[in-house]
Amino acid sequence: MFSSINEAFEWMVSFTNFEKKPDLTKRGYRLDKMEYLLELFGNPHRAYKTLHVAGSKGKGSTCAFLASILTKAGFKTGVYSSPHLIDYRERITDNHTFFTKESYLDCINNIKDKLDSIEPSILPGGEPTTFELMTLAAFIIFKNEGCSWAVIETGLGGRLDSTNVVLPEASIITSIELEHTEILGDTLEKISFEKGGIIKQGRPIFTSNSRIEVLDTLSQIAKDRSSSFYATTKDFKYEITKEGGSLYYKGEKYKLGIEGRVQGINGVLAIETVKQILPQIDIETIKQGLMEAKIPGRFQVVNLTPTVVLDGAHTKGSIEEVVKTFNSLYNKGTIIFGVIKGKDIISMANIVSKNFENIIISTPGTFKESDIDFIEDIFTGLNCRVKKINSPLRAYNYAKDIGNPILVTGSFYMAGEIGRIIL
Repeated sequence: MFSSINEAFEWMVSFTNFEKKPDLTKRGYRLDKMEYLLELFGNPHRAYKTLHVAGSKGKGSTCAFLASILTKAGFKTGVYSSPHLIDYRERITDNHTFFTKESYLDCINNIKDKLDSIEPSILPGGEPTTFELMTLAAFIIFKNEGCSWAVIETGLGGRLDSTNVVLPEASIITSIELEHTEILGDTLEKISFEKGGIIKQGRPIFTSNSRIEVLDTLSQIAKDRSSSFYATTKDFKYEITKEGGSLYYKGEKYKLGIEGRVQGINGVLAIETVKQILPQIDIETIKQGLMEAKIPGRFQVVNLTPTVVLDGAHTKGSIEEVVKTFNSLYNKGTIIFGVIKGKDIISMANIVSKNFENIIISTPGTFKESDIDFIEDIFTGLNCRVKKINSPLRAYNYAKDIGNPILVTGSFYMAGEIGRIIL
């Protein structure tokens, strides 16, 4: 029996972990094992209504906006998201507030007891993966805690993601970019097909994408599955100051609790989803929900001296947006940059090199692989001087001594490493 939260989650992380090292052959991505595990526990994922969110960027923020609106409307709302910044419990929350220690421990101990009592060979595909166990724990906890709604974020892709066992009230697909191309495909159409795998028969799909190849792929899947298709507009205005961000949309002003220029897109997606599937929720409740939304590592401003901004941006588009937002608020800054393997490091480095004089590259922890020497070589090839400091603590102290506001980005893992130091 586990008696500590860390011990319980470390047990789950001890299983095959595709977050740390993806299975490039797709052998490890299947749904029948997840369905079997859920059956063992009485199919807890059917005990509440769900919203299912996929995409390349903006998933976490969109989940946070949706969950906050539902909570403000009086619904107890579970949120399953990844990765975590500091604490594993961030992945399984009551609208980004932790459940009790006992809730996590009782659930994980129950899962371990059940798995210990059966032969792993009877499970389709063998023993479960870390992500399958995390997903199972989330579904069980949400049921045990009496949630009436759960907002579920995919881990990777959608079609074969462990979360794709839910029958949601709506599927939501945020911005899609070229990412994880070795697993999801090397074109936007292929990646869109994988993400669009969360669209369910007769259930509506909402997306913030505007690229034709993405919209064509998603709309065809929706048509094949008799699902209503909604693509949100970019006809809105977003303003940000050091006091926060404001979204102007269809004659209304919304204050957003999560900052960053890209949050206007995510906010509109959440608004339109709620308006369509829950028309009884009034506009003031939506406004309150958006204003009170919170999630770690999304342009998270930490008021120290100097100011530190933690952001998990990890695609070319999201790096562009976070750099624009940071530079619009702070005249001169220092960046601590850490990227995991498999990302478009060259494109991101190009953006960083053109916007910062003081660039520090560091290691984003050990949960996922990173090649800091390769990143240094890329910046050198761009005729850009960087400071390579493997230790996140020493990287932060070096940046702090420069005295300028600090942006920590490149991955959620980099943001999490610095977050552990300063929060």
